[in-house]
Amino acid sequence: MADQLTEYLEGDALYHQLLVQTVRGTEQPVMTLGALLENVKMLRWNGASLDAGQRAQLAAVEDRLSDAGRVWRQQWQSLLRREYKALLDTWQWYLDDAAHEERAREDYASEAQTRTRLALVAQELEGDPASEGLRARLANLDQRLRGMLRGASYVGPRGEESHYPPAQNWWLYGAPAGNR
Repeated sequence: MADQLTEYLEGDALYHQLLVQTVRGTEQPVMTLGALLENVKMLRWNGASLDAGQRAQLAAVEDRLSDAGRVWRQQWQSLLRREYKALLDTWQWYLDDAAHEERAREDYASEAQTRTRLALVAQELEGDPASEGLRARLANLDQRLRGMLRGASYVGPRGEESHYPPAQNWWLYGAPAGNR
């Protein structure tokens, strides 16, 4: 993703399809700034398992991200705002379904990833006045989810509980119940 960051920022598409050769064959991840930032965050968290060369590569990627965010500031923020809105739409549709459909509620652990990405994108846009309406919309959706959430079991990425404390990532602790 980092190798195609400039190409991505020069374009206008929110989603950028990649073709990546791995040991498992060709994979086709979709790049957004949120996805890239999320991947870098996960790599940083798992830095102890990286060798010296991989840590150097990660540091170089982080430097490229920082430079791109500064040089392409307007496009960077514009793409993040578009991703924020798209994620909010997806999250709202999920909450609509979860309010009435057991099957949707059963998928909460995987769907909560959208809310987690929303937190990352929102953090990246912190202080951006053009995102005020998006932040208000997220607050309304959070209020709705809080009214639906039951239990306290962690449903986030396996083995990552220490990176998602409940005070900051409350949506990863519990599952929605339907409308009564």
